[in-house]
Amino acid sequence: MLWHVRQMCRLALRIELRRRRGASVAVTALDAAALEAILVHVRALGDFLWRRRGDGRYGTPDPSDGLAADFFDDPSTFDPGSPSPLLMRTRERMGYGVLHISYKRIDLQDDPWGWDHLGIARDLTYALVVFARRAPKNRLADRFTGVVYRELMGLGPQPDGYLMGRVGTPVARDVNRWILGHR
Repeated sequence: MLWHVRQMCRLALRIELRRRRGASVAVTALDAAALEAILVHVRALGDFLWRRRGDGRYGTPDPSDGLAADFFDDPSTFDPGSPSPLLMRTRERMGYGVLHISYKRIDLQDDPWGWDHLGIARDLTYALVVFARRAPKNRLADRFTGVVYRELMGLGPQPDGYLMGRVGTPVARDVNRWILGHR
């Protein structure tokens, strides 16, 4: 799982650096592949966090899929909250925007490569920090929480109020205090 986190965050930074230099991410095959790879990791990590066995809200998991809820003695005790609106739009758009040949692309008014890759990586990595703070430590890889936190901070300066602006649940408040204490 850490491989997915690292790849997603680092590829998002690569694309952002290319954009800041004035390059279009759709020009080279490597830039386009980086964007596509980010979306593969986003899908894998999103499925890990939000899918539940016996609950089809975010798709039905395969019996062999690893899920965040599996880390808890009582899977119903883990609630990562709902995916952010950006992650919900990304999940919908990745199908017709990248993964499938689709007529919906013809109707796109915006830049078909204009994904908010840093926002996507931030929102998903934040949700993984929530998971890391709540999961039993004996069920996580050594240094898991620290690695996820460093990847979140490595995405660059957080927008003003980004962390504190999250849903005001007890879990989010706890994670926000922990993150702000490690800045």
